Amino acid sequence: MQDDNEIKKRQAERIEKLRQISWQFPPSEHFTSQKQKIVIELREWDYYCGDGCCLNYGTDIIVNGVKLEDEDGTHVHQALSAVLHYLGYDVEVR
Repeated sequence: MQDDNEIKKRQAERIEKLRQISWQFPPSEHFTSQKQKIVIELREWDYYCGDGCCLNYGTDIIVNGVKLEDEDGTHVHQALSAVLHYLGYDVEVR
């Protein structure tokens, strides 16, 4: 039977070999990339014309303090596409 100290020594050697091997491979981006916080604001607005007969409405989209111009977040697919395009993604919403 092996001595407890001998078993612990072999386990320590194996762990050290694994550490050495693991440094030979670059870490996966999945584990090393920092998640970036993105603040998305949806601000609803409405506007009545001068005589009150016409109503315009919509939703402004603001990402990290930047208002997305010419984008209307009234519909979910429009808002989602606009935000992802702004963040640099090529998007197709189905």
